[in-house]
Amino acid sequence: MGREGLVSPLTAKLSAVRAENLVTRNRIEQRRLTEMRGSVEAQLAVQQAEVDRLQALVGLRRSQVSQLQVRPGIAGMLQQVPVEWASRWVPARTWRGWPTRSGSRRS
Repeated sequence: MGREGLVSPLTAKLSAVRAENLVTRNRIEQRRLTEMRGSVEAQLAVQQAEVDRLQALVGLRRSQVSQLQVRPGIAGMLQQVPVEWASRWVPARTWRGWPTRSGSRRS
C-alpha cells in the first residue's frame, strides 16, 4: 500500500516499525516460554520424586502395621485357664511408697 501511494510514507514507516517490534517481542516471548517449560518440567520432576517417596513411606507403614498383628508361635488352640480374680496380683507399691509431687516419698 505504501509503494502504491495509498498510504502516506509516515504511516507506512510507523507500521513497519510496529511490525518489527512485534516480531522482536514474539521472539522474546518464545524464548521465555521455552525457559518456563524447562522450569515446569523440573518442578514436575521434584513433585514426582516427592510422590514416589510418600508412596514408599505408605508401603513401609503398611508393612509395619501388618507386622503388628499377633500370630501364634506354634500350631494349636488357645485354652482358657480358670484363675481367681487377683489371685496372683501383688501391688508394686503400698500407699506409703508412692512418690509425692516434690519427688520425695511420704513417711
